[in-house]
Amino acid sequence: MSSTELHQMSKDVASDWIVAYLADCLKIEPSRIEAHVVLSEYGLDSMQAVMMSGDISELTGREVPPNILYEYPTVDQLAAYMEKLSGTDLKSLYAEAENWKFDVRNL
Repeated sequence: MSSTELHQMSKDVASDWIVAYLADCLKIEPSRIEAHVVLSEYGLDSMQAVMMSGDISELTGREVPPNILYEYPTVDQLAAYMEKLSGTDLKSLYAEAENWKFDVRNL
């Protein structure tokens, strides 16, 4: 998924991405990962959490703090954060598009 696709990321899409990421990282079946269970209960350690935050930053194109999984420790909470983050990105994208239109008209 590119950062452009993230501009339209819903909470469900974010949840699916998180579950797939965790299943791969922790070598567990995706069906074992529940939305309201704290991620550390699946064996996610601090190094993996920091790496995941970096991957979220790369996915979103936005700086995400390395401790984000401690602030949003479940799939459900993290997905809601990612949805909110993508909504912010969408507003920025529209603002940039409006500025671009304005600049083009004044050429």
